Amino acid sequence: ELLGWKNAHVLDTLSAAYAESGQFAEAVKWQTKAIELAPAGAKAELQSHLQLYKAGKPYRQKAGK
Repeated sequence: ELLGWKNAHVLDTLSAAYAESGQFAEAVKWQTKAIELAPAGAKAELQSHLQLYKAGKPYRQKAGK
């Protein structure tokens, strides 16, 4: 809320948390917003996260990233 829901990175993290807890509709909602706000170079990665959430799967970052 402090950032006015306008930071793509924060929304990506929020989406991942929703997906991890099984709330995929919320994950899709916020990931879609993250994609809208993201710079062009970041959209592809965020889109890949969205596809996972639509498939009912959480995004899990690999160790070392």
